[in-house]
Amino acid sequence: MVLQFKMSIDTVLSLVICCYVLTGTTVMSCPAPCSCDGAPRYTVDCSTRGLTMVPGGIPNTTITLYLNSNQLASLPPNVFANLTLLQNLNLGTNQIPNLSDGVFSGLTNLQQLHLNENQLASLPPNVFANLTLLQDL
Repeated sequence: MVLQFKMSIDTVLSLVICCYVLTGTTVMSCPAPCSCDGAPRYTVDCSTRGLTMVPGGIPNTTITLYLNSNQLASLPPNVFANLTLLQNLNLGTNQIPNLSDGVFSGLTNLQQLHLNENQLASLPPNVFANLTLLQDL
């Protein structure tokens, strides 16, 4: 006896969505002003976009994030908290005058951090405390 099994496209899509929900996998798109490459482990390039703030919706699978050559003047605490896989962060050539404690919290895999060509005059004592894998600053 041979059984035949037919599914509509709606049923297949429903099953796929259920799998994502049950496994905790999120499907995220690229933030509108940026370009993304290498899904699911992304390089997100938001450089030279005239940004005044870090865009929302950066995929939590991002490994490299380019925010350099913009007009960022502040970084709110925990702005990168959901980017736990992030290894490379380029914030160079912006207008950042200071960094708050906690701005880099959650970045436990960060290895490279570029802050060159900003307006940093001083740094809080523990701003880099949780960056235990940081190799290049």
